[in-house]
Amino acid sequence: NKVRMTDMTNDLDKIIAEALAKHRAGDLASAAAAYDAVLAQAPDHAEALHLKGILSGQEGRPEEALGLLDRAVGLAPDDPRILANRAKQRLDQSDIAGAIHDYEAALALKPEDSDLHFNTAGALAVAGKIEQAMGHLEAAIAFDPRHARALANLGNMYRQSGRLPDSRDVLMRAVEVAPGDP
Repeated sequence: NKVRMTDMTNDLDKIIAEALAKHRAGDLASAAAAYDAVLAQAPDHAEALHLKGILSGQEGRPEEALGLLDRAVGLAPDDPRILANRAKQRLDQSDIAGAIHDYEAALALKPEDSDLHFNTAGALAVAGKIEQAMGHLEAAIAFDPRHARALANLGNMYRQSGRLPDSRDVLMRAVEVAPGDP
């Protein structure tokens, strides 16, 4: 019986991997069908719920997306990717406090992730918490000194805060890191 469960898990993981490749290639209909096939066999498959939630958000079904991501978080509360994607969905739905909560929970699990710091900063900035946002941008840059978007955003926030010399220095670093990025 244990061998059969392992085989089924391996089969579902293979379907998920193939579906994700289709999803990334823009074949959303095929990806959705594959996620649905996995969920028909394993309704509590956290990764299938997670990826279908992302896809639902991309297709303009925010309530469905959030419901799927809520279920995925309930099944895999220690997965920072799922928390971060739910945070993005919440941010897209103007649930700023919920987005900040999810980003902070994801950061508690993966504090060295520069992109999580960057995204947390964005949610904090929307909430008007500029000092906290700058702190997360500084952390993003500390973990990835070549994070051009974090450098650019931090430079702009420094400028808006009247920290002009800091702004100039950080924006110059952003240009050095990504000279062709407008």
